[in-house]
Amino acid sequence: MRSIGKGARESVGYRSLVMNRFFTLVAACLFSFLLGGCLPSLEDECNSDRDCPRFAEGATCRVGICLLGTDAAPTDAAMNDDGADGTNVPTDAATDAATDATPDAAMPDAEVPDAEVPDAEVPDAEVPDATPDAAMPDAALTDADIPDSSPPCEDSPSFGADCETGMPGACAIGTMECELGELACVPATEPTDEVCDGLDNDCDEQIDEGFDLQADPSHCGACGRTCSFEHATPACVAGVCQIEQCDQGQVDLDERPDNGCEYHCTPTQEGEACGDEIDNDCDGSVDEECACDPHTFQPAPCNAQGEVGACRNGTSRCQNGNGSRVVCEPSQPQDEACDGIDNDCDGSIDEGLRNACGECGEVPAETCNGRDDNCDGQIDEGFDLGTACSVGRGACRDTGIRVCNAGGDGVVCDASEGQPTEEICDGVDNDCDGNVDNGVQPPADQACLCGQGEMQILGTFECRGGAGWECTCECTPAPEVCDGLDNNCNDQTDEGFDLQADPENCGACGHQCPVPANTSPLCVSGGCSFACRPGFSDINGVPEDGCERNCVPSGPEVCDGVDNDCNGQVDEDLGGGACQTGELGPCVSGTNQCRNGVLVCVRNVNPSPEVCDGVDNDCDGDTDLDDPDYSPPVECETGLPGPCSVGYSSCVDGLETCESMGPTPETCDGVDNNCDGIVDNVDGAGEICFSGGIGACREEGQMVCGPDGSLLCDAQPGAPSIELCNGIDDDCDGSVDEGMVRLGNFCLARTEEAGVLGIPITGLTYPQAQQRCEQLGGRLPTLDELTLAAFGQGRNWPWGNQPGISCGNAVIADRNVAGGTPGCGTLAPMAVCSHPSGNTPEGLCDLFGNVFEYVSNPDVVAGGSFANAIEHFQPGVMITTGWNDHTPSPNVGVRCSWDWQGI
Repeated sequence: MRSIGKGARESVGYRSLVMNRFFTLVAACLFSFLLGGCLPSLEDECNSDRDCPRFAEGATCRVGICLLGTDAAPTDAAMNDDGADGTNVPTDAATDAATDATPDAAMPDAEVPDAEVPDAEVPDAEVPDATPDAAMPDAALTDADIPDSSPPCEDSPSFGADCETGMPGACAIGTMECELGELACVPATEPTDEVCDGLDNDCDEQIDEGFDLQADPSHCGACGRTCSFEHATPACVAGVCQIEQCDQGQVDLDERPDNGCEYHCTPTQEGEACGDEIDNDCDGSVDEECACDPHTFQPAPCNAQGEVGACRNGTSRCQNGNGSRVVCEPSQPQDEACDGIDNDCDGSIDEGLRNACGECGEVPAETCNGRDDNCDGQIDEGFDLGTACSVGRGACRDTGIRVCNAGGDGVVCDASEGQPTEEICDGVDNDCDGNVDNGVQPPADQACLCGQGEMQILGTFECRGGAGWECTCECTPAPEVCDGLDNNCNDQTDEGFDLQADPENCGACGHQCPVPANTSPLCVSGGCSFACRPGFSDINGVPEDGCERNCVPSGPEVCDGVDNDCNGQVDEDLGGGACQTGELGPCVSGTNQCRNGVLVCVRNVNPSPEVCDGVDNDCDGDTDLDDPDYSPPVECETGLPGPCSVGYSSCVDGLETCESMGPTPETCDGVDNNCDGIVDNVDGAGEICFSGGIGACREEGQMVCGPDGSLLCDAQPGAPSIELCNGIDDDCDGSVDEGMVRLGNFCLARTEEAGVLGIPITGLTYPQAQQRCEQLGGRLPTLDELTLAAFGQGRNWPWGNQPGISCGNAVIADRNVAGGTPGCGTLAPMAVCSHPSGNTPEGLCDLFGNVFEYVSNPDVVAGGSFANAIEHFQPGVMITTGWNDHTPSPNVGVRCSWDWQGI
C-alpha cells in the first residue's frame, strides 16, 4: 500500500476517508498505548501482511496497522490463562513479571478485555498484560466481535485499476486501493519538493513556483538554462544571461558575453604610462597618446576609445602634426554577421540574426529533458509525460507516470515491477502470470466431508479467492423421501416410490388419490382410480360420488324387465337377431328387440313415398314407373347448350334423368341448332375474305351470316388518299407511286406539274409552288436531289453520256438568244415529256430545258428552259440561275419530291 502524502491528505476526495481513519486510529492508538505504545505514523497502516515488510521485517497486519510478532496464537493453557475462555490471553502470573510496564492496579483489565483483539490477528504473547485478569474478565468479548482485518474491497473488480484522484499536477493519476476497508483512488505519484521542470511536483496547482526565470542564473529564461561565463560572475536580467562582474585581473575587452572576461589585465590607478610597453589602463592599447617617432614606430593592435563593437579593434600608428603621438585608428564597420560580434559597430550584437533561443543557427529540436530546448515557452512538448502507466501483472503490478527516458528521445514508465511468488489461494495473482489462483492445490492435511454418520460422503475443496479454501458439497446425504430430489446422494431420485401404482404418490410425489364413498383408491399408470366395495356399483359414472348404487348382480342381463347385471339399466343390449316381418318390399326385413320384457320382430325400414331408385319405397309391391303413386314427368334442365337445354324428367334403371329433345343441323338463324355451344357456326363462317377495293382501300374481313341467312364478307373498302412515296397504292387507282420515281430515300415527280394540253404550269410564286407540292403530300426538291436525278451514277447528261444536248432531246431556244448559237424551239414551253429521248433511265422527263424548276432554296431555280440556247448547258453540270426577286415567270415551273415512307 502507498502512504498518503501531504497533497493527498489535503484533497477533497480524501476528506471523508481521512475522518474515518482519524477516529479509527484514535481508538487504535489508545489500544496500542495500553499495550505499550502508539502508532508512530500512517506509514504503519496496512490492508494485508504484504504491506508491512517496509515497516519492519517480520511485521504483520493487525486491525489495519503493522505490528511485530507471529501469526499463530498460543492456547490458553500454553499462556496460563486463568479464565480458560479460549481467548488466549495469559494470566498475570505467567507474564506480569516479564512484560508489565504498569502495575495492574493502575490499569484494570476491564478497560480493554482480552477478547477485543482476535487471536488470529494479535497473539496474546505480543500484548503484555498490564492488569490482573481478575479485574479484566476474558469473556467480555469474543473474536467474532472484531471483523477480519483483510478488507473485502480487495475482491472488488475495481481494485488495482487506474483512476483519477481529483488532485492537481503529478498526483492526478492514481490506483484504486483499499484504505481501512474502503476503495479509494490513491495517487500513483506522491507529492515531492517542487523542482524547475514544467510540472506541478508538489501537487499544489502551481508549476515551478519559487523559481524566477527572469532573474535566476540557474534557470534563466527557462528551467535548466544556466548562466556561465569564463572568469566572470553571471547574472540573469529579464531572462537573459549577462556578465555581472569580471574576476580579479580579468577584463571583458571585446564586450562579448559568450567568451566571458577574456582579457587578462589589472589596471593601475595612474593610468597609461608611456614607454613601458604595458597596457596600464587595460583598454587593449599600449602607450596610446604617447610621443612617438614616425620613422621607427611599429603599428600594433589597439583598443580604439569611443568606438563600439568590432570598430574598437584598431591599429596604433604614429600621427604626425603638432608633435608626433601614438593614436589608435579604429576598424571600419562591416555587415552584421551572427558571430557574437557587433560587426556594424552600432552598439548591438547580431541584431535580427539570432533565433528564438538567442543563439546563432537553427533552433534546436525539443528533447525530453525538462528544458525548453526550442525556446517556444513550452517544456518537453510533444512527449506524453505525466500520464498514468503500469508495469507487470497481478501482485507484481506497479503504477506510475510516464517520464523522460535516459536518451531524451521518448518516455518510459517510472513504475517498478515486483517479483513473483508461488501462487496460493488468496484472490491474488501471486506468480504474476495474469491468472488469479491458477494451478493451486487444495490442502493435503485436511479432509472435506459432508453429511453425518453412515451417510457421510467426501466433498470438494474450492478456492474462494481472498476467503481461501472452502469445503463444498454438491449433496448432503439424508433419508430418501418422495420429493423429486436425491436426498441420500446415491445418484438416484425417489427410489423405492412407485409413482405409477402408489395411491399416496400417484403420478407425482405427494399426490394422494381421493377416496369417494363406498370405494377403495387405486393408482393405475400414474392416474387415480378406485374399485367399488362389495355390494355397491358405480351406476352414473361420476367419480366424485363413488359407488352410489347398492345392488347385488344376479347374472347376465336377460329380457325380463329386471336390471340383472346391476348397471342401472333394464334389458339393455338384448335382441339383435334378424327376423322377417311378413311385409312387402324393403319392409320385410326386421330385427328382434326386447320390449316390455318380451322379444318382438321390428322392421328395419319404414315405408316412404315412392321415388326413382329401383326400390319399392312405399312397400306396396310396385317399383318406380310401375307404381301408380310415382309422380308424372316434368320439364327439366339438361345442362346442354342451345335449344337442347330444356328436357323432361324420366326414370331409367332406377335413376332419375332429364331427357333432351335432341340437336338439329346448324343454319344461319342466330340459334345454336346443333347444341355445340356456338351460334351460326355453319360451314364457311369465319373464313378470311376481302372487300372489293384495291390498293390501300382493300380491307380484310370474315365470312358471316347475312340477314337473309346467306354468308357474306363483313369487310368494307377503305377511302383513297393522296399518293405518297411509300410503295403503296394510296389513291386506290391500281397504280403504286404513279407519277413519281424513287431515287433512294426520296421520290421525284416524273414530270413538271402540267396544266391544259400538258403544258407545264408557270407563273407561280415561290410560296405558291411550295403550297402546290404540300397539297400533293410532298415538298420542293433540293438542288442536290435534282442533280442526283439528272446525272445518276456519273452520267454526263440526264439520258446518258451520248449524245450531247440537242433539239431532239430537250426543249431549248430556236434562235440565237443573247449571242448564242441558233436554237431549235419555239421560244415557248411545250407539253411535258414531248422529247422522250431526253428522259433519264428511270423515266424522268425534261430535267434539262422546257421550264426552270423551283428548289428548296428560294433564291435559285434549276434545269434550264426553252429560252436557254445549247451553249448554256454543260455535261455533268446542273444549270441554275439566281432568283432573288422571287417574281413569277413564264419560264419557271414546279416539280415536286417526296420523302420515302415505305418499309
